[in-house]
Amino acid sequence: MLTPIQLQLLAWLNLGSLIERTSVTGRPSDTETCVAGRVITDQDLDTLEGRELIELLSIWRIGPVEYRRYGLTGFGLSVLHASQGLSP
Repeated sequence: MLTPIQLQLLAWLNLGSLIERTSVTGRPSDTETCVAGRVITDQDLDTLEGRELIELLSIWRIGPVEYRRYGLTGFGLSVLHASQGLSP
């Protein structure tokens, strides 16, 4: 079972939203992860990736900000449609 934020994350990624990772202190341990202006946990991303609902497509950096593009797998899209009450 996915949490509401994980389902929302699937919807954002389906729309092409980027994952943005920044660290205001410059230390990797102080990194904050955001998508569509909302802070998310790395655990949410790890859960979706571990369940093979999303896959990492690319990573790039612009200054201190790291951007990640994820795509939904076929199974991830089916889960998203089921949660929205749509046919696969």
